[in-house]
Amino acid sequence: MELEFMGLGKSEGREKDVFVLLSQKVAPGTLEEFVGQEHLIGKGKPLRVLIERGQLRSSIFFGPPGTGKTALARIIANKVNADFYELNATRLERGQLKETVKNLGKLSKIKGVPPVLFMDEIHRLNKLQQEYLLSFTEDGSIILIGSTTHNPFFAVSKALLSRSLIFEFKPLCKEHIVEILKRAKKLLKEEKGVDFPDKILVKLAEVSEGDARRALNYMEVLSIISLEKGVKQITQEMLKELLPGRILSLTEDEHYDMISAYIKSIRGSDPDASVYWLVRLLDAGEDP
Repeated sequence: MELEFMGLGKSEGREKDVFVLLSQKVAPGTLEEFVGQEHLIGKGKPLRVLIERGQLRSSIFFGPPGTGKTALARIIANKVNADFYELNATRLERGQLKETVKNLGKLSKIKGVPPVLFMDEIHRLNKLQQEYLLSFTEDGSIILIGSTTHNPFFAVSKALLSRSLIFEFKPLCKEHIVEILKRAKKLLKEEKGVDFPDKILVKLAEVSEGDARRALNYMEVLSIISLEKGVKQITQEMLKELLPGRILSLTEDEHYDMISAYIKSIRGSDPDASVYWLVRLLDAGEDP
C-alpha cells in the first residue's frame, strides 16, 4: 500500500524544491553528530541505550526551543529504520489527527516496524485528541514522540504520560552552540563564500541563550546581508546592526513574572531591586 494512497507523506523530502533553512541543512543525522544533551544521550545514558538497542517506547521530549528535540526524534527514526512523520498540534485540521494515526497503525502492520509520529507542541492537543492516541501508543502500533516547551506534568494528560517515557532537554551551553555554528560556517563558506570569524560565532552563541536554532537564524540573516552589501566577511558592525541590544526572548509567563517582580520591588521600597527589574524589562524590549 502506497503512502500517498493512505493520505500520508513522510516529512523527509518535503523541503525539496523549496527554500531550506540553514538550521535544517546542518541538522545532525546521527547520534555522533548530535551536540549537547549528554545527560540523555551520553555513553551509557538510558535514552542512548534504548536508542542503540532499538527499544525506545513512546516518549515526551520537553525543554526550551532550539535544543534538539526534533533533530533527535529524526535520528531515532533513522536508527530503528522507522518511517518518520511530523505533525504540529497548533496546525491540525479537523479530523487530521485521527486519519493520520489510523493510517500509521495500518502502515505498522504492513511494514512490521512501527512508524515514528513526532507531535510538535503536543500540549496543544485537547483532552479528546490526547485520549485518541492512547490505544495506539499502548499497543505499539506507533512510536509517539511528543515535543513541548511546557512542563508535561501539567500540560499533558496523566493517561498519556503514564504510557510515555519523559525526557528533559536543557538549554545548550555556549560551547555547544559554537560547535554547531562552526558546522554552519563551513557550509556557508562553501555555498556562498561568506566567512564568519570565530568571535562572531561566540557572540551569536551568547545572545541566543541556549537556543541553537535562533543562533543559526541570526547567522543566516547575516549571510544574506553580507551578500547584499557585497562583503564576504561578517563584521562586528554588521552584527550590531542586526542585534542593536542584548536580545531576550521572553515567554508570556516570564514576561509576567518580570513585571510582577518589578512591582513587588517598588511596593517593598527596594530601590536596587526596582532598578534591576526595570533594566531587565527594558533590555528585553519592553516599551518605556
